[in-house]
Amino acid sequence: MGLYGAVVVLKRVQQEGWKVELFWLLMRIGIALGVLGVFVYLPFYTGFASQAGGFLSSLAFFTRGIHFWVMFGTLLVPISIYLIWLWLGSANRKKLFTGLKFALALVGGLWLFSFLAAAAMVGLPQFFPSAAGLRNGANLLMELQAGLDGFTLIVGSLARRLSQPGTWVTLIALLTLIWALISRFSEVETSAVKKDKGSLLISDGFVLALLFVGAGLVLFPEFIYLKDQFSTRMNTIFKFYFQTWILWGIAAAYASVVLWRELKKIWKGIYGAVWALLIVCALAYPVFGLRSQTGGFRMKDLSLDGTAYIGVYAPEDLAAIHWFRQAPDGVVMEAVGGSYSGYARMATHTGLPNVLGWPGHESQWRGGAEEMGSRQTDIETVYQSSRWEETQLILKKYQVRYVVVGSLERGAYRVNDAKFIQHLIPVFSQGNTVIYEVPEYESMSISLTARGKNE
Repeated sequence: MGLYGAVVVLKRVQQEGWKVELFWLLMRIGIALGVLGVFVYLPFYTGFASQAGGFLSSLAFFTRGIHFWVMFGTLLVPISIYLIWLWLGSANRKKLFTGLKFALALVGGLWLFSFLAAAAMVGLPQFFPSAAGLRNGANLLMELQAGLDGFTLIVGSLARRLSQPGTWVTLIALLTLIWALISRFSEVETSAVKKDKGSLLISDGFVLALLFVGAGLVLFPEFIYLKDQFSTRMNTIFKFYFQTWILWGIAAAYASVVLWRELKKIWKGIYGAVWALLIVCALAYPVFGLRSQTGGFRMKDLSLDGTAYIGVYAPEDLAAIHWFRQAPDGVVMEAVGGSYSGYARMATHTGLPNVLGWPGHESQWRGGAEEMGSRQTDIETVYQSSRWEETQLILKKYQVRYVVVGSLERGAYRVNDAKFIQHLIPVFSQGNTVIYEVPEYESMSISLTARGKNE
């Protein structure tokens, strides 16, 4: 939405020059596209619960310069050379000062806003008492809530950023060049064909818009991030950096072609060598990553079967998974554990529903733990309780058909096997893994009544 609006406004600036009416044009475009976007995705929004809960000031979290260049260096090198080349070909290089003022105002404004937002969260009297010694904490807002005064946090945050300025200095330089070139659009002739060294192509304007929006996306999380269950900016970086990679990737590809076509003689050779070296360096990860993940490209160990690894450490579970794939459908009860672990393995590899998988992810993607209710403690009760009536009620509550008892379950709970053996039907057994089937509710009730009379 922002990119589309920027392109429309940039085109109008090129035709008519800058005027305040264009700002309101941008607002109208944003509102129209925003309303349309919500309407198109309305079926999704009706059942969507986000874990995001507003914004937090990033007083301590920021990207170190070395990490920023590792992430985006492949793109930033051709982009930077392209921007410098465009600026050197400019007839009016004084626009660089205009770009610098804009970049400093934007970065400084976000910096100030992050402090004011933090002050608003905890209250100005608490945020601005007297200074009392400097501390370096991982999360300065947490320290503020723990009693450290706000003035000290401001000094600490400034000190941390000034000691590692790589990212924000890079972004200031990038925004300076981008804005200096954008501000020339109302002054120079643009066309689809380059006429002289100082002219800009229409496509240059679009690429500058890509670069500008991308720079905004990486600049924002340096000072403000979305609040979620982690209380860090991890998910904000995830989402914003992905989009920046796409925008800057397109721009870097365009810049690479333009520079190769336009640079002459020795400069073309130097650029070609730098570009080739850059690509070779960028390919280091896929080469070494593939080597590591394939165990040195041992072809005999490679497989397209995504469950083959389970057979290495838990062959009984793999056999149970294969059994489930040909068994009648039904809800599975299995052990509950941490994310990115072997828990929920039956549901994961068969497609059958289970009562609960990874609680952390369920809470994260459902916007809270409300929907999970008492599922985790109910599962624990089923495995550990010696009272069959209590167990039976829980199995009925979740319409469970299969109960898995394997190494994970025995490691997570003090499993009471006796009640399963007495009341459920073992339908699979191999090694330490057993699958019990819950009889149909009606027949189960009849058999329980008959069993009680016999006893």
